[in-house]
Amino acid sequence: MKALVTGGTGLVGSHLCFHLLQKGYKVKALYRREERKALTNKVFTYYDSTNTLFSDIEWVKGDLLYTHDVEEAIRGVNIVFHTAAMVSFDPDDAEKIIRYNEDITNNLVNVLKEKLEQVSLIHCSSIAALGKPTNYTGLINENIQWTDSPNNSPYAISKFLSELVVWRAVEEGLNIGIVNPGIIIGPGFWTEGSGKLFTTYLKGFPFYTEGVNGFVDVNDVAKAMILIAENTLFSERFILVENNYSYKEIFNLICDALSKKRPNIKIGEIASEIFWRFEFLRSKITGAKPLITKETAKSAVNRTLYDGTKILKKTNFQYTPLAQSIPIYAKLLKKEVS
Repeated sequence: MKALVTGGTGLVGSHLCFHLLQKGYKVKALYRREERKALTNKVFTYYDSTNTLFSDIEWVKGDLLYTHDVEEAIRGVNIVFHTAAMVSFDPDDAEKIIRYNEDITNNLVNVLKEKLEQVSLIHCSSIAALGKPTNYTGLINENIQWTDSPNNSPYAISKFLSELVVWRAVEEGLNIGIVNPGIIIGPGFWTEGSGKLFTTYLKGFPFYTEGVNGFVDVNDVAKAMILIAENTLFSERFILVENNYSYKEIFNLICDALSKKRPNIKIGEIASEIFWRFEFLRSKITGAKPLITKETAKSAVNRTLYDGTKILKKTNFQYTPLAQSIPIYAKLLKKEVS
């Protein structure tokens, strides 16, 4: 089997490349910037001391916005793992992120539909694509219907629209499986996404919130995507959430693993509203990206619970407890810093 991984230099994509190669797949990985390949290489060194697998990747430079690049990337592959996406909660990126994530997914499925031979697709979506209904207190599962809500960030809207593209392709006959991971915890990408939690608390950060969200290990996401492909679990989606944790619980796990003092100053809803407004003004004055935005501030105090058990019922998949993996990733960071 030959697989294409879009977003091969991202957190999920890099780990997915490793697990595919480890299982004997031939792997093509799409990338846009040469310097990002070093991040994927670093991830491989975490799990392969000889670092021999990384050289087996067939790198393809291209942009999913361009049909020709997509056609070149999928040439000769049996399955595509689509992990590429723009992730940003900066209000200045709102229009761009909605358009970009929908367009790249649309280009990809359109090219796949035109191919004479059948190429399967595993689409990495997000729990954000499920929406956050106002005043909903139950467990969100795969059957929930999207509703417009002020709780839905531009990133959430972009992932929802991307899923609509994918579902239309399913109706037109493509073999597609979808995963909706929670907040993904993993190593290597310390300056972006959830990786910034590790670097922030390594420096010492006294604040915490008590919002609740679904979390999952990055290696679990990669393994689940491969499992869904190999079990041909198409035309359906799977929420990938090891458990629902308060942010305080996750912060405490990270601080304990980093041998840092646990945060002890609670930021409530009012304080978070003040903080994101302050950051908005600071970013406009300095030109720097805000540390917290309106969307991330809301998410940090909201309680949203997810049911990630469907994949357990349909396969032999088992989640890795974050209490087990966070200390491993913290150790990797401390080693790099030292």
